[in-house]
Amino acid sequence: MKKFIIPLICFTTLFLSANELVPDKLVKAVDSFKKNPELHPIHKIDLIVFKNLKISERDTEEIFPLLEEFTFSSDLIELSINPSFLVEKESIGKGLTANKEVIKTVNIDNNKAIPVLTDSLDNSLIENKPKKPLKLSFPYFEKTDNKGSQISVLIKKLEAKKEYELLFNSSWYQPMFNKELASPVHIVSRNKKNGVKGELIVYKERFLHSLIKIRLIEKTSDYSKVNQLTTYDFNYLLNLSKVDSKLTSFFNNIGREVSTFSSWLFRTKDFTELYQFPKESLDLSEVYIDKFEINETLKMKENEYYFIDHPYFGIILKISLWHQ
Repeated sequence: MKKFIIPLICFTTLFLSANELVPDKLVKAVDSFKKNPELHPIHKIDLIVFKNLKISERDTEEIFPLLEEFTFSSDLIELSINPSFLVEKESIGKGLTANKEVIKTVNIDNNKAIPVLTDSLDNSLIENKPKKPLKLSFPYFEKTDNKGSQISVLIKKLEAKKEYELLFNSSWYQPMFNKELASPVHIVSRNKKNGVKGELIVYKERFLHSLIKIRLIEKTSDYSKVNQLTTYDFNYLLNLSKVDSKLTSFFNNIGREVSTFSSWLFRTKDFTELYQFPKESLDLSEVYIDKFEINETLKMKENEYYFIDHPYFGIILKISLWHQ
């Protein structure tokens, strides 16, 4: 019995200790999505930020207010760049074994996919097999491949024009929460001269809304030790929450003692790799100063592009429902 209890305690305490640090809004959002995903339909977000390279003389004479230090939200969601595995790498390896069943083509009919297999299977079984709806092929809040999409065409046009410098472009999928549960996505991009930083919150009440707070930043010659932002991985929290729901009933009488033990356990040297959030560290970084800011609240419609203009930079935003 002891051999069974110890691994479960170690795994469950990870969620308990992390849960003490994760903002309450994120905990509630993850729990709501886990229990009632149909209440939070998946939407695709397309975001482009560009710098205006040709500034009119009139715009250069305009006086902009001095910007105060940017204060990021405490429930900031990390927008992942690298693809993450939804299954263990070992499972992928085991799945890549020789098999006579080879998918030759995929027929698309009313947004539903049916694999057409080789003759190694009875065709009657294939014809009678029920159609399954398409599943989202990307984790949430992960940058997607835009090849061939409308947004990629728009990006190419911007890159081809000498009047603009593309600073940030990305597309990702996310559940749509109401204002009470919606958390901001961290927007950041830097090059040798310029960059952008800020937040984007999208939510839906009666209508779609977006809260945009993004700044144009400029590189200096200075370097400084700064604390990196604390951000949260939505997929990691969601997966951990799903596992925890199966185990917490077993430990419902352990209470605070387990949580206190976990706080010590996952701060020891041997478990630092398991303790995945908050992601915060001290690093020597290039200094970028804040130059200009776009701070807008928009009421939006699905599948429409919205352009937010500033004399020095601009933002293009589109929100569309993902159809299964």
